[in-house]
Amino acid sequence: MTSEGFQFIEVTDYERHMRGTNLVAIGPRKAVGYAGIDRVKSLLIQNGVDLIEIEGSELIRGGEGPHCMTAPMPRD
Repeated sequence: MTSEGFQFIEVTDYERHMRGTNLVAIGPRKAVGYAGIDRVKSLLIQNGVDLIEIEGSELIRGGEGPHCMTAPMPRD
């Protein structure tokens, strides 16, 4: 589904709870996210996103994801 230049993918409550939507964009169509959310990863890759996965089993216990643990980063 697209809206005003955005493309959306649907996720389950479980995937959202496991921070499958909590990504850090580090460039056009390039993001960092937790490993282990395989269906979300597959959908992102199918839609042209280069996803860099990080191990987050301990980090997720704090209740947040990669996006929540970063500060804004300027880029060209």
